[in-house]
Amino acid sequence: MLDRIDFVLVETSHPGNIGSSARAMKTMGLKNLSLVAPKVFPSTEALFYA
Repeated sequence: MLDRIDFVLVETSHPGNIGSSARAMKTMGLKNLSLVAPKVFPSTEALFYA
């Protein structure tokens, strides 16, 4: 059932928010993350927070 949930981040301005969101989603068993017009991505900071 969790595989039907999609998270969408729109115009993220801080790469850390992307990484933190991905980490939180993994903890809860969620897998579908979409980025819409991120300001900075890919980013090493996003990977650090993930």
